[in-house]
Amino acid sequence: MSNQCDLVIVDIFLKSGSGLGVLSAVKALAQRHTLVVLSNYATKDIRRKCLELGADRVFDKSDEIDALILYCNQLALGEAGNSGPAQLT
Repeated sequence: MSNQCDLVIVDIFLKSGSGLGVLSAVKALAQRHTLVVLSNYATKDIRRKCLELGADRVFDKSDEIDALILYCNQLALGEAGNSGPAQLT
């Protein structure tokens, strides 16, 4: 059985541990993954930290769910570009 995946979606606050630790662990794996953070705590500082740890995109649960779905659809079609909620403003 294979444990490979193409997309990892993680929250910052987990019942046990932190999504930041998950980002670090996934980044260390040999296989390339698209790493997405979905959180209610998507502040500018958290977005920056997530990107530093290897996240491809960061989406806010409160108002970027549609953008996340669009991004996932674009990934599935091979059309995902470099613009989107991960960009710091």
